Amino acid sequence: MKRLGVIDVGSNSVRALAAGYAEGRFVYLASGAWISRLAQGVGEGRYAISGEALSRTKAAVAKACMLLDVICVPLEDRSFIATESLRSAHNASFAAAELEGVAGLPLSVLSGHEEASLSFQGAAFDLRERVGLIFDLGGGSLEVGDGKRFFSLPLGAVRMASLYGEDVKKISSAAAKRLDEVRRLYAGGAVVGVGGTSSTVVMMLKAVPVREYHPGKAHGSLVRKKEIEGLLAKMARLSAEGRRNIIGLEPGRADIIVPGMAVIVSLLDALAIDSYTHSECDLLWGKLVEMARERGLTASGIDWRVDCVEGQV
Repeated sequence: MKRLGVIDVGSNSVRALAAGYAEGRFVYLASGAWISRLAQGVGEGRYAISGEALSRTKAAVAKACMLLDVICVPLEDRSFIATESLRSAHNASFAAAELEGVAGLPLSVLSGHEEASLSFQGAAFDLRERVGLIFDLGGGSLEVGDGKRFFSLPLGAVRMASLYGEDVKKISSAAAKRLDEVRRLYAGGAVVGVGGTSSTVVMMLKAVPVREYHPGKAHGSLVRKKEIEGLLAKMARLSAEGRRNIIGLEPGRADIIVPGMAVIVSLLDALAIDSYTHSECDLLWGKLVEMARERGLTASGIDWRVDCVEGQV
């Protein structure tokens, strides 16, 4: 079975995905996510990656590489990408060289358009319904696209937390000012959400313990706006210690989950819809689809295996 792998350096975490290809379909093999907070301190505009944040991220990349090693993904069949975390950094070149030294691979820093396009490709890949719009809420940015037009907006959960803390009113106001073009972009069809905040929302709503994560448990879930609003109100009332008891919430996301959910609610308000479909097929799956095509392979769907290897999520 042909094996492909992707490592993504994001603003909040480093993620890895490994999949096999057999008989015209992908086979999910393993995934992992390691909180590294590379974009710690990011605010408006550009920022500088700190030595501490870079050290955490290098350690996370080493773990991601180890996961792909365990799954026996050949080095030549791995892709190493970064998004807003390096797009906005003054010292991106230095950080990229350091990370490349760990991974043994060239690091490709995606443009906002490329990130949104790959997120759309991934989100639309394994859903049977017509996708009208996708959104990918990450740590540094929010990507939105309809398959033809794409936007990358500085509304990521880590960025909002750095700028406004957990002031939902300020976050909502800042988001609303950025979402006018997105409102005009949407012309109907299913809205699909991907990214760490959306996945965490589903995990919490379904009360799935972090240690029992499997993408098949979250993929394709319907998320209602009123459910997110309920979670948002609950989380805003809880202390950091109290949030440790919430099933489905990874401790490393406890300080950014409120800003992340506030941005999602603002987006749903802008689109005037009351629900969306969550997909575990995101940027990483979009990249795998692209890699497969480059190798002359065409996949029609994903076999979500349950006997998989999981990383720390």
